[in-house]
Amino acid sequence: MSYAIISLGGKQYRVSEGQRLLVDRLPTEEGKTFTPDVLLVGGNGTPALSPKDVTVTVKVLGQQRGPKIRIGKYKKR
Repeated sequence: MSYAIISLGGKQYRVSEGQRLLVDRLPTEEGKTFTPDVLLVGGNGTPALSPKDVTVTVKVLGQQRGPKIRIGKYKKR
């Protein structure tokens, strides 16, 4: 099973073909595709650092919001 490590939004993700990821919000519209930076390709034989002949295509399926986080602050009187 081959995989690639890509960089999206300052974080690194390990992906394989056909995999879906939930990542932080990206400045790309829904339905558009783009190619992120490929840092490493491995899985079959020796891993290759920053290969030039491998591209990963990402399609944005939608934007979604996470759960609301409530923060309570205490002030000593």
